[in-house]
Amino acid sequence: MKYGPLLQATHRSVLALTGSMMFFIGGWAHAAETNIELPSYYPSDYQSLIDAAQKEDGSLVIYSSYTQEAWNPVFKAFQDKYPFVKNIKNLDIEGEEVYQRLRMESSRGTPSGDIVEIQPNIGAKLRDEQELVLPYTSPEASQYPSDLIQPYPNGYQYAVSALVIGYNTKILPKPVGSIKDIADQIKEFGDSGLMVGVRNISSSFALTAYYTLLNHKPELWEQFETILPHSKPEGSSGSLLTKLQTGEYAAAVFMSDSTMLPAVAQSGGLLAAVIAKDGTPFLGGAVSIAANSPRPNTAKLFLDFMLSHEGQQAILKGGRPAIRNGLEKVDGLYSFEEATSAIPADAVAIVPFSELPADQVSAFTERWKATAAK
Repeated sequence: MKYGPLLQATHRSVLALTGSMMFFIGGWAHAAETNIELPSYYPSDYQSLIDAAQKEDGSLVIYSSYTQEAWNPVFKAFQDKYPFVKNIKNLDIEGEEVYQRLRMESSRGTPSGDIVEIQPNIGAKLRDEQELVLPYTSPEASQYPSDLIQPYPNGYQYAVSALVIGYNTKILPKPVGSIKDIADQIKEFGDSGLMVGVRNISSSFALTAYYTLLNHKPELWEQFETILPHSKPEGSSGSLLTKLQTGEYAAAVFMSDSTMLPAVAQSGGLLAAVIAKDGTPFLGGAVSIAANSPRPNTAKLFLDFMLSHEGQQAILKGGRPAIRNGLEKVDGLYSFEEATSAIPADAVAIVPFSELPADQVSAFTERWKATAAK
């Protein structure tokens, strides 16, 4: 095991052998050494993990609902650090499909993806199905609040998105900063009315978001009692955006930030988005290593990199609200730290990676539908 001297008080220099860069001296093959800085809180034997990863096939497969474009900055930064990983493939699949593939591959004992992205409703299932994921303790976990970084065993939260209110500035001339602002403007317009888009609670995404918010701040039901009778449910943020652009909807409560923020930037002032100061649901994304990963050591390196400062900066650059504090600002985007700093602490409602109580969900659904039907 070979280590360099301390470069800074917080970093250690580690020499990693890069198997793809070979040269010959006097008939002996030598691997070129790549100088990698590791934080001082990494274990002293981390070099052995790098060595083991280099002996794998230089590939990595990710099951994720995010696009290749969102992953590209992360892949590039990771491969710059570990150039022996030559091929990273992202399979763009939704959360429930990730779970079903994990179960199928586990039951058959077949090789699977390496890194799996997990949404809250799937993370709740993995609490009781730990055989689907590889046990791993990341050294980066120590740099985060314990109640944020690991929402379920062997799962690591890496980004937490605020669901935003989007609105059409030509229809709503007054600035919007809260859910109450939407309700107040509906009242001002009277029966001639404004139409507001909401997400359809038949989807687990929408149900968990609205339930978490209104369970956290039940006083907001007063505002939704005004909004819901003037609303229509939509199946996606994309459809909400289209109807905001055409003016069919004056506002949308709530939308994915990854859909709305780029649209605002390109709208020439027609659209605006806000993180509601009286209550905002936040939805996280976590990653685990698949139990049947054919490249478990490379997967561990990638997971650690995602949680590192440079990995989190790349995640933010790709358009996702990374959760590490102290990241450099990216124009038109925000980190979790920036989003939560913009509103009161009691307005932050983070969707848990746990099963929602069935009886309470049933009562919530009945109340929601009855309110919308008024």
